[in-house]
Amino acid sequence: MQSLNNDYELQFSDNLFILYKYTLDIPLSSKDIMRLAKSFEFSNTNYIKNYPELFEEILLENIKNK
Repeated sequence: MQSLNNDYELQFSDNLFILYKYTLDIPLSSKDIMRLAKSFEFSNTNYIKNYPELFEEILLENIKNK
């Protein structure tokens, strides 16, 4: 699990990653959601690519509000 901090190590299925976290009762982090944006059918990932810090900040706010 520690090696997943490196983008080049994420060479397996997004579904497998989500299942792994769910099985171990580990919540998805904001970085996980950003990394898996296309799997969650985000229609426009330009904001994630161009403004990752701002996107993460707003995402965290929305997660806390929900």
